[in-house]
Amino acid sequence: MNQNDIKKSLQYRDNFSDIKHVKTYRIKKAEIVNPAFSIVIPTYQRTELLEEAVDSALNQYGVINYEIVIVDDNFQERCPTQQLILSKYGDKKKIAYYKNKENVGMFNNWNRCYELARAEWVCMLHDDDILKPSYLITLIDAINKDKDHTILFANSGEIIVQRYNSFILSFFRLLFEAIVKSVGSFFTDDIVRVKLLDFCIGDPIKVQAFALKKDIVLEIGGFGSNYYAEDYIFFTKLYLSHKGPMKIIDKPLASYRIFVNTAIRFKIDREIGLTNYYLINFLLKKINKSLFIRRLIKLTNYCLYLSTMTNSTLLRLIYILPRKFVFLFIKLSRPYSISKRKISRKKVTLS
Repeated sequence: MNQNDIKKSLQYRDNFSDIKHVKTYRIKKAEIVNPAFSIVIPTYQRTELLEEAVDSALNQYGVINYEIVIVDDNFQERCPTQQLILSKYGDKKKIAYYKNKENVGMFNNWNRCYELARAEWVCMLHDDDILKPSYLITLIDAINKDKDHTILFANSGEIIVQRYNSFILSFFRLLFEAIVKSVGSFFTDDIVRVKLLDFCIGDPIKVQAFALKKDIVLEIGGFGSNYYAEDYIFFTKLYLSHKGPMKIIDKPLASYRIFVNTAIRFKIDREIGLTNYYLINFLLKKINKSLFIRRLIKLTNYCLYLSTMTNSTLLRLIYILPRKFVFLFIKLSRPYSISKRKISRKKVTLS
């Protein structure tokens, strides 16, 4: 991984062609005609967690015409996931269940999900994430009120910590996120537009339950599969493509988990850290901000690099502290609104 790899990864590539030869079989058909929204769930050998994700997708407020598309990357027949779907959800009209003929990997499975989704707007729900019951009505209300031809809506998310490598690190991470959210949310609107500077302190798009227009994903070639941080690369490429605004609903509409950190996890974290480091260095050349802000971002980025290479908890804390303050500064620098735009909680009907 180096700077040239980052530049290459941000160029257009038809990633759907990588799995064009792989067949995907439909095991269960959704009995929904012309869905207004697709919730897609890529999965692989996570039956217990998948059940929670599917239940959360089914238990949405409002009368909404939507489908749930589950794409299983486990090609084995009658696997535990298949048994769960057919036994518990066999009579659920909203659910469609597919199995890939061969294992294609995580990001390629994401691409297959977009190919199989039938609605204009597609929500990516990971099999270990959980939607809030108000997710769809809040999102649809935001889409209906949008006048900027927005192509993506993300949300602030909510962390469920389930065994992390360092209690101190997880504690400070949660503490700083709570401070930033509580202070920042007081000064900013409920829906904020993503800017290039946001990408310079890490991926601003939380991957849990982001909603994106299907045709946009197809246009820019889908997700790559070379790096663990392909989601960060994809959203950066999407922003730089100028297809349309990307916005964040500043509310936790979904929950996601942080799992145990093993030797394999350290290897993954190291690659993600290096990808972030080179990508942020690339983006810093494109922003026009004060010298102080750029140097502070460079400092936090260098701490990220050192902590990635050494797996040092102390260096990660040094990285987190200034990064959160930069993030808070960005939130406070957005247009201030005393009367914040409130998202309607009324029952939404979309059929």
